Amino acid sequence: MRIVSGLVLLTFLISCTTTVSRTPRSTTAQQKLPDAPPTPAELPLESDLDFRMMLSAAHFHGKTWPESGHRRLESWIRKEIGARLARNQENEAFTLWLPYAQWLQTGHATPTPEFMQLTSKLMDAYQKMGSATRTLQIIHFLDQYAPDTIPNRSRILWGILELERVRIEQCRFESEEHPERCIAQSELEGDLYKGVPPQQAPGWLPLLQEISFSLWQVPGGTTFLQVPTWLAGASEGLRLHGADRWFAMCLFTPDCFAKPGPDVRAAMAKLNPFLYDAWMNLLSTKPDPSLLEALSLYVQTQLGSGFSGRVCELTAKSFPGHPQTALCNQRQFGRLEYSLLQRRVLVEQIARTPYVRELWDELFQVTVSRFYHLVEREHLTLARQEYSYLQHLVKLMDIRWPSDAHQSALTVQSVAIVDLYMLRGEIDLARSTCESTFARTQDPRILLSWFRLEFWTGQYAKAVELMEKLRALSKESVSTQYYFMKMARYHAVALDRLGEGEKAGQLRAEAAHFFRKLFEFINDPELRTEVVVDIGKLYFDSANAENGLQLFQAALTRSPTCDVIGAILQTLIIYEQVDAAFDVYHTLMDHDTCRSNRRLYSSIWMRFFGLRFAVTDERMERVNQYLDAYSGDSWSNDLAAFARDRLSSAKLISKAGNSGQKSEALYYSGIAAWSHGDTKTAFELFRQVLDLRIVNYTEHEFSFWHIERQLRRPPEPEKEFEFPR
Repeated sequence: MRIVSGLVLLTFLISCTTTVSRTPRSTTAQQKLPDAPPTPAELPLESDLDFRMMLSAAHFHGKTWPESGHRRLESWIRKEIGARLARNQENEAFTLWLPYAQWLQTGHATPTPEFMQLTSKLMDAYQKMGSATRTLQIIHFLDQYAPDTIPNRSRILWGILELERVRIEQCRFESEEHPERCIAQSELEGDLYKGVPPQQAPGWLPLLQEISFSLWQVPGGTTFLQVPTWLAGASEGLRLHGADRWFAMCLFTPDCFAKPGPDVRAAMAKLNPFLYDAWMNLLSTKPDPSLLEALSLYVQTQLGSGFSGRVCELTAKSFPGHPQTALCNQRQFGRLEYSLLQRRVLVEQIARTPYVRELWDELFQVTVSRFYHLVEREHLTLARQEYSYLQHLVKLMDIRWPSDAHQSALTVQSVAIVDLYMLRGEIDLARSTCESTFARTQDPRILLSWFRLEFWTGQYAKAVELMEKLRALSKESVSTQYYFMKMARYHAVALDRLGEGEKAGQLRAEAAHFFRKLFEFINDPELRTEVVVDIGKLYFDSANAENGLQLFQAALTRSPTCDVIGAILQTLIIYEQVDAAFDVYHTLMDHDTCRSNRRLYSSIWMRFFGLRFAVTDERMERVNQYLDAYSGDSWSNDLAAFARDRLSSAKLISKAGNSGQKSEALYYSGIAAWSHGDTKTAFELFRQVLDLRIVNYTEHEFSFWHIERQLRRPPEPEKEFEFPR
């Protein structure tokens, strides 16, 4: 299973700058523009991530996209949605249906009868489940293509509205302090508005208005332009909520944004002063570009990308050729399936204003994102194309700005190629990249990648040396200190391997103390949960399983992300906590945001883990059922078949198409042998996994920890020889 580097989030956060520089170097090469980005139409198509990458090409090419590409995409979509519906996995089917349906609604293609049949099945399923938002999203699609297939549309809509009114009334009854806020907490409205895709809001207006005005109980006969005045006299909780959504609809109503009447102005000034002031400024003779940025960000946050792009479009004439318009416009294309459209907007603007640094930063970020998605799917040739483009951007940035101004971009580029080299097992190239980049940038993020490389390849003395450099840098930066402590459990293992057991214990205690203090000073709930898990791992490493389990249990009560649940499960498997591991496995499988590959690999782990500890068939039932029903790409199908004894170890290894798959095949063959009591074969296979040096894989980490745990076990006591009597 691939692990995209844990440094990616950090590099994204630190490298996102807001500097707009207009003082480039003087050089004849300044006029060189970025090459056209790679937009291959023939992409691999075996997973959800492949699907979204392929959709990005479909959105980019529009009507010029080859018919063969559309047929291939539509065939895969029908097969996958049908298979998921057959397994009663409606939510997973919907995650494919929605982006494809939204692409069809751009008008670039027409839905086939077979797709419409699947849409009707999905509609029936969600009506039975009572999912209002998703039912309405399907109704909107059917309104456009097959309105006759929903003769009971009015009754469905009435039922949804009645259920929402009941929820609001119940909320009012239970809320003693602020009952008026109940309508503003409507998930139905929030999800509908934010679910509108870029450039498709006009088609949504009738349904949105029908839903919102009914929930707000706008009096009959009130015209659209009279609604703000009515809202100004409504309950406190509805005013701001209603004003935001009315403004969203106003953006697509002729002349509403450009020529607001005096009544609208007066009402909006009371309802939302910030929105009103920004709006009026953008209509003035001297509009402020910073207010365009502020208003589009506000609309994006409150109402979604389908409306923020419209703010940019309506004000474009006020800022002819201004880079802020492009920065505003590209924001609506922030999802992976729109990434090539986003990149095109940025490239075109850079051609007009080549010295605005923020444009280059955004172009760099979208390319990094595409690179890691391709790495995640092991499409390494395509990933290399994205990397080449990334490298080209950094060279051009080096021409335009002094090196210290683009140091962060160089670091991100280097971390990206190091990850790619490590996935290929090219450790020497990864190491030389770390050495040269750190010599130039002195960036702590490079030390993190470099440490990871040396640690996983057994170079413990070098790994400890790098961590000491990182400790020195951490004195000047809280974020660097945090990441130093995040690596403390691996740093401690390196010290153990070098015979420095006492220092290792002190480091674990120091890290646990740091995380406990950090927990007291941070407010972000996700980060607080991660900190609790970090302390729990340190307790397990220190042979304090009881406290580790207590902390993991506390983390699971804090609405953790799927990644956090997965990290807990891995630790419990490594430390052989059978009961707790199965409980956490069920939590992961019930978590809506966990992708199918996470569920698959977790089920494979638990299958062999359960066999090794003779877990009952009853307790293994969910694991076995998931693996038996699983359907995905060919390699994932092979892994699921192997886990259920439908494929031999030798056959699985022979089917591995690259070093990453070979690493997986060897590891799962090893834990299969271990589950049957063949410890010698198992650990020999684990050592072969480490020899492949695919250090970004979970299987590499598992193999390492299995061997590490064996080394820590005390030797079996020798049996005393008894003389025969």
